[in-house]
Amino acid sequence: MRSAFLQNLKSRFSNTSPTKMRMTILVGLLSIVNCALVCKAWTGHARSHLYYAANINGFRGLSQLERLCKYTHLRPFLQEFTWPRESMLSLNASDADIIKDISPTVTQLRFRGVDHRCLEPRLQEAMSTFTKINKLDMTGSIFQNWTAVVRVVSSFPLLATLAMPITSTCQDDDGFNGPRISYPPPPGHLVHITLASGCEAETVSWIRKGPSIPNIQTVEVESKIDSKVLAKLLRSLGGRLRHLIIHIDSNRACSQFRLLKTYLIEHHSWREYLGSISILLSPHRKYCP
Repeated sequence: MRSAFLQNLKSRFSNTSPTKMRMTILVGLLSIVNCALVCKAWTGHARSHLYYAANINGFRGLSQLERLCKYTHLRPFLQEFTWPRESMLSLNASDADIIKDISPTVTQLRFRGVDHRCLEPRLQEAMSTFTKINKLDMTGSIFQNWTAVVRVVSSFPLLATLAMPITSTCQDDDGFNGPRISYPPPPGHLVHITLASGCEAETVSWIRKGPSIPNIQTVEVESKIDSKVLAKLLRSLGGRLRHLIIHIDSNRACSQFRLLKTYLIEHHSWREYLGSISILLSPHRKYCP
């Protein structure tokens, strides 16, 4: 029956590219692999579903990567990549070779819950090969210091969406225990940033002290963020800010939000912008790699 259905599709759509709606309907009836067998015109659309995202931690992801490394014509379909491996025992230098093969087309990198300090030098260097990244999620990852964070973020000049990691030492690079370090500026295309509790002061200082402040329109935080530090960032962004998302995880969040609101209202330069900002108070989202 399935074979007859495929033959019918071939006869009707052999010279027709599938529309988005048609693909959505057919994916519900058939596997994406079978959709790819309808005709040549359908193959590219099916592959864009099959190879759009790869997670190196799953069997399916490893199978995808094996085919992507072997068949170069499939690599342009890969857009989203989750790396490195969750198991620290699996963090090996051979992943660097895989990354170099597939990185040129990836635009979204999920680097969540990773201890950057434990990565071998070849793996750390491999991150710089993702030259087209516009979305970087480092939620829950740990870096040695702020210098390491800035070095990684600055290697992605096209970055538009950024979720910051945490650091094991936040203050040591900012002149407290030695000479002040000059950092590269934040990515100029940045429009959405998620602050990490614990080193939000360094993040905000880095953004504010750059030669030009990025056109950030969305700021996302958890309720544990220092509200005074957050207020400094929001004031610096001025009328460009459109969305402030606060994830609530305790009763303390309400008092934090009231403090933030009071702090902003007290500054006359901010009153004209308060009415144009969309503030979303959402339930706390637990970290999930």
